[in-house]
Amino acid sequence: LREIQSKSVQAARAADEAERKPAIVVSAGTGAGKTESFLFPMLDELIRNPRKPHAGASAIILYPMNALVTDQVERLTNWLQGQTDLKIFHFTGETPEDYRAAQYRGYPQVAECCFRTRQEARGLESATGKALPESERGDQPDVVVTNYSMLEYMLCRPQDAVFFGKNLRHIVLDEAHLYTGNLAAEITLLLRRLANKCGVDISAITHYATSATLVDGEVSDQEEALKRFAARVFSKPEEEVTIILGRKAEPQVVAPVTREAANCPETGNSWPVFPGIEEVDNRDQLVVSRDEEWTEWMDALGALLPGFDLTWDKPKEICRFLYEKLPGLSVFRHLYHLLYENRIQPLEDLAGALWGEVGESAREATRRLLQAGAIARSEATLNPLLPNRIHWSIRAPSGLFFSFAHEHAPDEHQIYKVEGKPVGYFYSPGYFSRPEEDKSQPLLVMRDAGRGEWLLAGIENGVRLTVSEEALPKTKERLEALLERLSFFRLDEKDPAATGAALEFDHITGKVGEPGGIRLRKVELTEPEMKSLKSMGSDSRLQLSVIAEGALVEMPPYPGDSKRWKPADGRRLLVFSDSRREAATLGPSLTSNHERQLFRALVVEGLQGLGADDAGDISAKIEQLEGALEGLPDVAKEAIQQQIDKLIQERDAAVQGVTPDQFVGVLKTSPRVEEFFDRTEGEHHCASNWSQKIFERNREAIRESLSHQLSQELARKTLWPDLN
Repeated sequence: LREIQSKSVQAARAADEAERKPAIVVSAGTGAGKTESFLFPMLDELIRNPRKPHAGASAIILYPMNALVTDQVERLTNWLQGQTDLKIFHFTGETPEDYRAAQYRGYPQVAECCFRTRQEARGLESATGKALPESERGDQPDVVVTNYSMLEYMLCRPQDAVFFGKNLRHIVLDEAHLYTGNLAAEITLLLRRLANKCGVDISAITHYATSATLVDGEVSDQEEALKRFAARVFSKPEEEVTIILGRKAEPQVVAPVTREAANCPETGNSWPVFPGIEEVDNRDQLVVSRDEEWTEWMDALGALLPGFDLTWDKPKEICRFLYEKLPGLSVFRHLYHLLYENRIQPLEDLAGALWGEVGESAREATRRLLQAGAIARSEATLNPLLPNRIHWSIRAPSGLFFSFAHEHAPDEHQIYKVEGKPVGYFYSPGYFSRPEEDKSQPLLVMRDAGRGEWLLAGIENGVRLTVSEEALPKTKERLEALLERLSFFRLDEKDPAATGAALEFDHITGKVGEPGGIRLRKVELTEPEMKSLKSMGSDSRLQLSVIAEGALVEMPPYPGDSKRWKPADGRRLLVFSDSRREAATLGPSLTSNHERQLFRALVVEGLQGLGADDAGDISAKIEQLEGALEGLPDVAKEAIQQQIDKLIQERDAAVQGVTPDQFVGVLKTSPRVEEFFDRTEGEHHCASNWSQKIFERNREAIRESLSHQLSQELARKTLWPDLN
């Protein structure tokens, strides 16, 4: 056992014979084994002291979110499966009421140590759905895993009263750092109601609270704050609270001899995306790379770490190779100890310390070295040599400004040029802010959605033309108020047909009419034209869709052949929202956006395929494949005939173009079709009877829907203006 786990077991066992049970609080970092620190002592006590029949559950584990409930139920089930002395029940809003509802919804089957439905857990029906008479009523679960909202409902409903009784001996509050303020007060009262409902004194219940980030500060300060927190939430005296703090493990890598910056390597080459771990028979194991994959790994590591010893005479397991080789590198030791001493650091700071520069090459080299450390491990089930996560903080651009001081532009791509001559640069407050040395007067950039052009805008104040970053319109009302104060301009690019009064703008002082200033031409807009003006920003929903789709595409596909019949090649993206109302629409919105982008990719690939070769080359390929058909068994002929049919379509398209129906036929042959999910078919999917045949039905349903999807895409109204 780890230290926090053994201390937790000792604290619980020490109170075995005591009338007053402790509250045990475990605070440690991610991956330190906090879950086991309450599961071990709880299960130990439940096994040693069997519960009384029909007297409610013995333990209730509370989580703040269903996603966490599901994850922990899977772990608990893996431990308890194969026996029936201890039984658990996963109770959330998704749990079916009875056997019939579970079968209709295709709710997954569960292990023998679990209850599948609410009625089964209440003892009112068997696992096969048979109604049980009162004389044969089943017993309730030993452990109920739920969330605090569902517990509130359970306490109010008469049909759930069977879960509460004298057996209650353990209450677990996981992710306890989320319970603050009003919510902490609500949880306190909820736990008191729970004890009252069960007829059990609070002092007779062992309480557990775990979290990675409950309190910061000195050890004594942490212990004092945690005792106060637990005493209030669990309604116990502070002297009955035991605090267990995780300690930082000793470094596995020796410190570098020197911390001088190394030469930054070139990162123009590709970085391998082959998995180092794969799942085989429900167990993780290290992947043995194929020769071409190993070569790619060695080339990439050699470019990233010049002088890296790449010799290896053991099985080609990249995880084990990196685990044994990386600790010998000074630059990796440097990175390891930078993070050991301060685990939260900006990527730019790490890059500057490692390479002496913070440009894109340095940041990419740092990312690759971090990934190598996260891959490195001696066994598939053990922690990596350098566990790490990179967090990106991204916000939607709230607006755009234009500075005429082009010499201060942070990046070349921000500069706007006219006939090759730099005029100024665009910037947005935040990541693309202008440098402090740029003291010029900027102008706001607005988008004329009616005419498809951008305009400069400022507030005319006497002889000055100014605008501040505070003027960025964040709401429709603020935009309307701002428009009433703004004047609008175009850059005067010596267009003979240009209209509007010309003026000169001194971008240093903001004065208008100064000789030698920037030439602008005023734009007079009518009231209807004003309504088409928009700020150069985006709302948060669009931002989230772009970020989510970009992140999903960059993920490596699921390792294994099953990715062929999984959406997005088996990639998975977990998205959280702190708003229940937004969370209700977030999933469908992101799914819709993903499938729209996926379909557009399918169309683009189809169009590219039509013009990939000329008709003569395609005909030659057809003749070659037709010749290969002779003498082959029927099973092999079918696959080759599909290739021939696809090539015939491409040849016809290269000669005379295609009709929409023919183009749909081209789309149907794309392997990308298998990444779509048909919702009508999906209503009948069930893990217990999933098969290749069901996947093929899903694929055929998608193929039949392609004509409709193409029609929808072609009929979609564009957001850009009609300039005809």
